[in-house]
Amino acid sequence: MEKKWRKINEGIYTFFVGNEKKGSLSMNTAGGKATATVGSKQFTIRRTGFWQSSLEICDRDERRVARAYPETWYGNAMVFEYEDRTYQLKIRNNPLAEWSMLAGKQAVLSYGLAVDRGKTVVAIHSQPENPDYLPDFLLWYLFEPIATENTADPDFFLTLAV
Repeated sequence: MEKKWRKINEGIYTFFVGNEKKGSLSMNTAGGKATATVGSKQFTIRRTGFWQSSLEICDRDERRVARAYPETWYGNAMVFEYEDRTYQLKIRNNPLAEWSMLAGKQAVLSYGLAVDRGKTVVAIHSQPENPDYLPDFLLWYLFEPIATENTADPDFFLTLAV
């Protein structure tokens, strides 16, 4: 299924899988906070820590459901703890910018830039059997500034492959 994000308003996006709306994300970039509605559940994504280099995702009752923190203070990767599993979030620039969620050495989900007919577009790659979309919301939260700055159509972010 094709995943895509559609810009509704400044800082507000709707997430689709195929033609079915799966949720929305409202970002306050100045505060480093976002509100994600995934299906009927609501979550808050926010930056934490002294340097705002860590992230946490909390549910409607302010219970933490996931967190991400830098592996090292100088690196390009984060440890992502979610549903009793540990993943790695990694940003790469090879050949274009990409945020990936890795389980071991295998990419579970990635948001990157690609070129399609001479235009820079967002390419989302994910394992098709995973119906949990909260990681998509986290990666879009992290990747959106890169996509907005570099894509040809800033109001519509279409995937190349899933």
